Amino acid sequence: LLQLYFYGPDVVRVLKSPDSTLNIQESLSVIAKPSLIDFTVVEKDGLLELLTSSLKINIDLENGKMSFKNLDNNLLLQEKEAAIFTSIKDIKEDAFKVKQTFKLEKDEVIYGLGQQQSNQLNQ
Repeated sequence: LLQLYFYGPDVVRVLKSPDSTLNIQESLSVIAKPSLIDFTVVEKDGLLELLTSSLKINIDLENGKMSFKNLDNNLLLQEKEAAIFTSIKDIKEDAFKVKQTFKLEKDEVIYGLGQQQSNQLNQ
């Protein structure tokens, strides 16, 4: 399951789940409310493209892998591979361990994507 919430033509929140349920909890970091924006959808060659006045979002319909480009077709963000969800037990609750990887430029860094378990902030 994949849900996109637009907060403007150039801001989108992506929620993914390996099954048909999303446990959406109140976010401490996302306090804005989603906006209604105009976009078009085109399906071609196994890809779904959503086009706003600022962004092109491509979704691989087979595996859910996503990429984001500006209108000049410059790549902004792309997943290296599809997200991997592994079922786990969180105390007594069913949950998922998630692995998600992105293609980065040689000098590009990403911060704030959750716990750092290797004692290195920049990975």
